[in-house]
Amino acid sequence: MSRFVDRLTAIQTRQNSIICVGLDFDRKKVPLHIAELYGIRADVGIEMFNRRIIDAVAPYCSVFKPNLAFYESSGKKGWGALARTVAYIRERHPDHLVIGDGKRNDIGNTAEHYAEGLAQLGFHAVTWNPYMGNETAHPFFKAGLAVIALCLTSNPGAADYQLLECDGKPLYMHVAEKTVADFGASGHFGLVVGATKPEQLGRVRDAIGLDIPILIPGLKTQGGDAAATMQHNKGGQAIINFSRNVLYASAGPDFDQAAEREAQNSNDEVNALRNAV
Repeated sequence: MSRFVDRLTAIQTRQNSIICVGLDFDRKKVPLHIAELYGIRADVGIEMFNRRIIDAVAPYCSVFKPNLAFYESSGKKGWGALARTVAYIRERHPDHLVIGDGKRNDIGNTAEHYAEGLAQLGFHAVTWNPYMGNETAHPFFKAGLAVIALCLTSNPGAADYQLLECDGKPLYMHVAEKTVADFGASGHFGLVVGATKPEQLGRVRDAIGLDIPILIPGLKTQGGDAAATMQHNKGGQAIINFSRNVLYASAGPDFDQAAEREAQNSNDEVNALRNAV
């Protein structure tokens, strides 16, 4: 099996893009004509929207990241649409990578079942919650999935635990150092650090080096600053996520064309900034 980081490097180089597009289908925000169809058949509405977005933005990104919650909320039709969306990406854009964003984890055989279920959906990688210890990552690796560990998230509530001092350093730094020490050499591992905390991103990058990929959500809609993010990432391998600003760039019939323009503009901005580092 090819290493996740090698495949990531290859597609990012080919696409000249470190952009990830989050496929967070929200029936409250989709264009009206799609919403009307969604009311008739949820799975058709989700798939129609996703396929048009995927084909429009694929030239300007290297990774897609469906957030599982947006599909779970539609029950079995949502799960079916998610599976077919992942299959569509892998068929139409086979070199693009797909991250299942569910922050999944548990102990023992529960983790095994989480891993098997996500692998069956066709993901290349999953976001993983390290709170229960590094042993719980092994079922995901065994299932053929790369693991991207939550290190420091973009929400204000991250301060409740992740920023707490523990043995002379914040908890998120313990997560970064321990997980990278255990899994970094595998080539199937990365971290999540939110763009709303650029100085902490820089601290993580200094600790782990430039080769471990960091998935960075939180730009645009959540308030993260692209210039600060790229500066503090210091040229390390990154996956820069954009979701709502791309998906819902227009509420009209031209939603896919608007998404394409927004994805291109976002990629151009990120490329200009990373070339300046």
